Amino acid sequence: MAYEVAQVDDDLRHSLGLQSIGFLKIRSKGEVIDPECSGSGTLVRLPGGRRGILTAAHVVDEVRKNNPVGIQHFTVEGAHGQMKVTFHESDYFVASGWGKGKDVPDLGFIRLCAPEIASLEARGCLFYDLEKPRPVTDDYRAGRSANYVVGVVGESMRQSISEFSNGPIFSSTLLFLLSVNGLLHTDEHLTLTQQIPIHGEGNLPPNSYAGMSGGGLWMVSWGERCGETQLDRKLLGVVFQERPDDEGNLSLIGHGLPDVFRYLLPEVERGLVARAGS
Repeated sequence: MAYEVAQVDDDLRHSLGLQSIGFLKIRSKGEVIDPECSGSGTLVRLPGGRRGILTAAHVVDEVRKNNPVGIQHFTVEGAHGQMKVTFHESDYFVASGWGKGKDVPDLGFIRLCAPEIASLEARGCLFYDLEKPRPVTDDYRAGRSANYVVGVVGESMRQSISEFSNGPIFSSTLLFLLSVNGLLHTDEHLTLTQQIPIHGEGNLPPNSYAGMSGGGLWMVSWGERCGETQLDRKLLGVVFQERPDDEGNLSLIGHGLPDVFRYLLPEVERGLVARAGS
């Protein structure tokens, strides 16, 4: 049976879900295979206006290998929309020198073209602006804040499917939130997140967080404004790996946003200039 995440705070799930997506492998109509999730990502607007999906480099590799893919978005509580996207080779970007086993940040970006951007926005998705200043709020200083990892988990994939006129079938997965109780910044430009899954009474955490690679690490602060609770979101980084401790407890490893600006964005800028001139 697919892993089911119990109801969590609607405002929080909706607020973080608007910028979050999952990559799904497409299976042919009539083909009987287990559904698979290729990873997670965050819809972002880069400095300069280019928009696309911030994720992990190894997720970019998976998407490239399985292209075309399904993108699952989360804009309505209880309803998960999907769209089929075919990327071009010029849409993929990873940190310079990236390769499995190499000491290079596991960071990637997939460019979206105007039709896909328009379709996602029409469905209610938002693009997080990396260029917009995000000062620390008074609510954060007052301790009214928490950190979350947002993405999809392969074990949560539902057996329900959506059929499209041209035949592909998507399986459905759930937006998954992890409440982070500790962040450890190391000299290797990594962020260690020790997380607590948000799940209901009687639910157990999944056996693996596979599928959350590429998902966003967020800081959320909240406070009362004009008689209503307001949530402020700040993207802190990208998760790319799970790691067990000696007792088998899983932690997620991620890169902070400074790593995105230092290692990934210059490569995106160089690649866009080179590809525009080719």
